[in-house]
Amino acid sequence: MNDPLDPELDILYDETLDEAARVAHVEGFASETQLWTLIDHYSWDDGFAVPLAVVRHPKCDRALALHLFWEIDEIAQLYDSQGESGLREELDFLARSDPTGFAHALEYCKTLVAGLHNQTYPVGANSPTVEMTFAAESRLAELRKLISSYPQDGTAWICRYPGSWVLEPDPVEPVVILADDPRLTRLEWDPSDDTVYLRFISTTLPEPPGYKALVNTSLEALIAFSRLYADARAELDRIDRESNRDDAERLHEENGANLLAAFAQIDPKAVDAADSLWAVAAEETGYGM
Repeated sequence: MNDPLDPELDILYDETLDEAARVAHVEGFASETQLWTLIDHYSWDDGFAVPLAVVRHPKCDRALALHLFWEIDEIAQLYDSQGESGLREELDFLARSDPTGFAHALEYCKTLVAGLHNQTYPVGANSPTVEMTFAAESRLAELRKLISSYPQDGTAWICRYPGSWVLEPDPVEPVVILADDPRLTRLEWDPSDDTVYLRFISTTLPEPPGYKALVNTSLEALIAFSRLYADARAELDRIDRESNRDDAERLHEENGANLLAAFAQIDPKAVDAADSLWAVAAEETGYGM
């Protein structure tokens, strides 16, 4: 927990200060903890000039930059995955009604994302909720981009998981919750060793609460498996549309076998057990399910 420095919040509530004066106050802050406290109380309805001053500040540390990127506002994540065109589409009204405000938003995203990618933010006094290399963070952004490229039904179907996407750090444990099936299981990623696993929560399931079942040995493997699975599902639909019943059964079996073989080539541990998430996914695909 980063200690609050209430006097530094005066700039948020002093109505005599205009935007330029608030930015000047931020530039005069002496520590990264002051910047953290300010951001945690900042109303983003007031625009991006102050956040831009924060990410440009020489005292802005890595933990605060990660906090801004992952936990405070998703706009930088969108910029990281879709670039300026995606940001302009998301903030279309701001871009048309307040070009200066949009320019602040764009520069905020550029500064924050570049600083994280280039690892220019120093380690400081603030404590990150989840410690991740930005290479790992970029892979999570890649997963977000992958998800957006497929039709969505509200579930993490490209991972053959019935829960909904979360893609946020756990507020208590040093893991990222990828998806959640409330009160039953969670799909989690541990950045410390890069493993993805299924954590069981319910007392009504055969596995005890807290039990972890391996899904993939890396987030990169999960992304690769998800692409393969989505393509195999598309092939399943094509077979159902275009083949007669006898041919369909054979083609589904081939589709499932090919999927399992591709899985095993990329991440064999993920399909070692016949009841693993991805082994079952390949088996069901082979049945045309």
